[in-house]
Amino acid sequence: MAETILQVEDLEIEFTVSKHRSVSVVQGLSFIMEKGSTLAVVGESGCGKSITAKAILQLLPAGISRFAKGRILLDGLDLTGLSAREMRGIRGRRISMIFQEPMTSLNPVQRIGRQMIEALLAHRKISGSRAKEIAIDMLKKTGLPDPENRIREYPHELSGGMRQRVMIAMALLASPELLIADEPTTALDVTIQAQILKLLGDIKQSMNTSIMLITHDMGVVAEMADSVMVMYAGKIVEHAPVKELFHGPLHPYTEGLLKSTPRLDTEELHAIEGTVPSPSNMPKGCHFSTRCNRCMERCRKEEPPLYTNNGHRVSCWLYV
Repeated sequence: MAETILQVEDLEIEFTVSKHRSVSVVQGLSFIMEKGSTLAVVGESGCGKSITAKAILQLLPAGISRFAKGRILLDGLDLTGLSAREMRGIRGRRISMIFQEPMTSLNPVQRIGRQMIEALLAHRKISGSRAKEIAIDMLKKTGLPDPENRIREYPHELSGGMRQRVMIAMALLASPELLIADEPTTALDVTIQAQILKLLGDIKQSMNTSIMLITHDMGVVAEMADSVMVMYAGKIVEHAPVKELFHGPLHPYTEGLLKSTPRLDTEELHAIEGTVPSPSNMPKGCHFSTRCNRCMERCRKEEPPLYTNNGHRVSCWLYV
């Protein structure tokens, strides 16, 4: 039986919008990640994917966000109860994150080497020279050309693909158990995208690292993921093994996402009408009811539970 690396239980996250009012941006989120697996989290912008990832690392904005309920367990350790100091020992060492835009994630006024060495020394008791050797070796593993010289350069001197490789190398310096990749191929051309995806696959195999992959690209999902979690308006609407989800999607939203993927055999491009509702103006009943072409009267009044059938979970009145 596979070991569990991450378990999220009934997580609810609230943001303060005014002095006396808060809104839930993530609701009833529950899922399990197995060690060495890749979980793809998909959905439109505003569905709660990045908020979920940042919540795991406690990187949500202080003062306006809070865990209303639920737990986030890393190998049985509840991260929601840790102090800021304790979380600093978790970030980078046990869980690392590749952020969406490497140019804004890297410090523009510090050389690549200094940023990598600083991250490494924060988690390991080694000398600066040894840290530099490890940083260069990790850059070599990511395929960055001439790492001995690149390590002395600033972020603006590198291409987008190179900066992304640096971000991946930084995330892997302390050999984390879980790697969260938030849109790791955004703004990269297709050739570099393929290289980055291959690199992540190689890392998973060689280091047995679990990967949470946040993406809009269903093609990337098909190539990389073991299972897929579809989010909409802060909730899970479908969760299934990747092949099962692609061959037999159950939720109308998942069907819409798959139809929206460009295909070579047709010029037609499907679009889901409407937009993701605001957390402060969420429709009653099913959150997708206002955009669903299979909506029933019950959908507008009652919120469907997350129904499970042979490991395939779906939140839709069509199957309950």
